[in-house]
Amino acid sequence: MEIAGSVEVKGIKGSDRRNYLVDLQGLVPRDANFVGDEYHSCLVRPELISIYQRAMNMEYASEHIKPFAEKVDAERAAVEPKAEEGKELTSEQKAEIATLRQ
Repeated sequence: MEIAGSVEVKGIKGSDRRNYLVDLQGLVPRDANFVGDEYHSCLVRPELISIYQRAMNMEYASEHIKPFAEKVDAERAAVEPKAEEGKELTSEQKAEIATLRQ
């Protein structure tokens, strides 16, 4: 098994024949607010990394869903029957619209 990370990570084979990883602090980035050798243990919390990743994923998805949503709306508008001016939609047309929106 390979892991990309710091060289300070240690692997130990336990007496129960399972493999363990120790000193995983090198897998998270250092906090940029603390500069210098005396702050070598100031790390970004893993919770912040996961929150940042989720935010980036949501931003990416929202950017790529807009063109798709516009295309779907345009197709629905082209297919959706419209009432003639001064007339109500028939029950068949209303049922058709309801199935299209599902």
